[in-house]
Amino acid sequence: MNADVLRNVLETALPADKVVSLARALKVVERQSLIAIDQLVNSLVLVARTPSGGRQADVLRAYAEATGDKPVRGAFYDRFNDELDQLMTRLLDDSLAAIRTEPVLLPPCIDGVKDWLAIDSETVKLHPSLKDKFPGTGDYAAVKIHKTYSLGRHNIVDYHFSPAKEHDSCHLTVDDSLKDYGLLFDLAYPSHKRLRTCIEKNVRFVCKLKRHWKAAIENVNEGNIKELIAGADFADAISFGQLSCQNGVIDVQARLSLNQKPYSLRVVAIEVPDHGLCVFLTNLPRERYPANVVGDLYRLRWEIEKSNKVEKSDLCLDKLDCRKVCSARTILMASLLGACIVGRLVHADHQALAQDMATHGCIKRGPVHARLVAMFLASMTTSISARLRNEPHARDWATLAGLAAHASRDPNWRRRPSVLDTLLGFVAEPGRPRCQKSTRKCQDSITGVSN
Repeated sequence: MNADVLRNVLETALPADKVVSLARALKVVERQSLIAIDQLVNSLVLVARTPSGGRQADVLRAYAEATGDKPVRGAFYDRFNDELDQLMTRLLDDSLAAIRTEPVLLPPCIDGVKDWLAIDSETVKLHPSLKDKFPGTGDYAAVKIHKTYSLGRHNIVDYHFSPAKEHDSCHLTVDDSLKDYGLLFDLAYPSHKRLRTCIEKNVRFVCKLKRHWKAAIENVNEGNIKELIAGADFADAISFGQLSCQNGVIDVQARLSLNQKPYSLRVVAIEVPDHGLCVFLTNLPRERYPANVVGDLYRLRWEIEKSNKVEKSDLCLDKLDCRKVCSARTILMASLLGACIVGRLVHADHQALAQDMATHGCIKRGPVHARLVAMFLASMTTSISARLRNEPHARDWATLAGLAAHASRDPNWRRRPSVLDTLLGFVAEPGRPRCQKSTRKCQDSITGVSN
């Protein structure tokens, strides 16, 4: 988290000159206005993380604090229109394009693909007046944000919206653009047709085995066998005690069917304490990806869940009170853009740590935490906006970067590293317990007094 990285990420995501020129081109601003559009965009993206007063009210407060102006509430809210929606869409799309050009950083044990993509959606409740445009699964209005999250770039690389009542599965298309990529998805997405398409398109995947699916065992590569009949259903073999774990793992080749057309997949079961067996389907080659690596890969799907949590908890996407579709879309775009900025800063920090690992064989500091980065950006919005406008009294990016590095460091990286950090090698021996540190300080002070 140095000055060059922080400045580059923020200036490419929120370029003041580009925002103003785009605003004029899209007719967000058609004449001289008392509301500075670049400051409005900064307030939309970096703040609005308090639950009181609604998102638009939070943006207004942040704008007033950053500029010192006191715009009329009605005139300020009128800025949330179709043109501002188009501006935020353009800024988000440009930011995603920049993210897709960044280098991929994957642990050696799971590389062998262009990148691993986690697929998921998150639901955001809207004001009841928008129920006709975005109907939810019940008597309420809600929108689904369908996201593609890159594990190698620690960030969103694609998105689209839909009414919340639509099923997730119809929003995932496996085509030639995904060739040589890896996919991680939950039980909402697997279908026989989709998995066969992944095999045909050379798309690697890891997903859970659906409960009602039949998987006829062809051969057992890892596991304890007792009177197993070839062609037995995997679930039945487990329940009848014909097949059990060996060192906590079962790895078999099984045959599934689609309209009487069988296809073969690898079935991996991992014994998890207090949770029983977790059973996965994958087309990963057994020689390159052992069973435990398959289990770790699926656990990495949690990265997109953490991204959703940043957006809902720190970007307040849990519920929006906007009455207009364009206002809701504007805030959704702003929140996604804020998450992209956080992800780019986290990815830059991971790259720096990987360089330290390659040079020194170890790391001496922990990685930054995405939620702490988001909270830092929210707390320093006024200072960031001043630097983006290149105001004379606020040009020192090094000071801001130092504060960001101090405030965003993960305090639990020694005790509870994430699965991804562990696979990347970003771990260290636990430090002394706090009680021992206190005892040592007391001893030192007593020694100093006696001397």
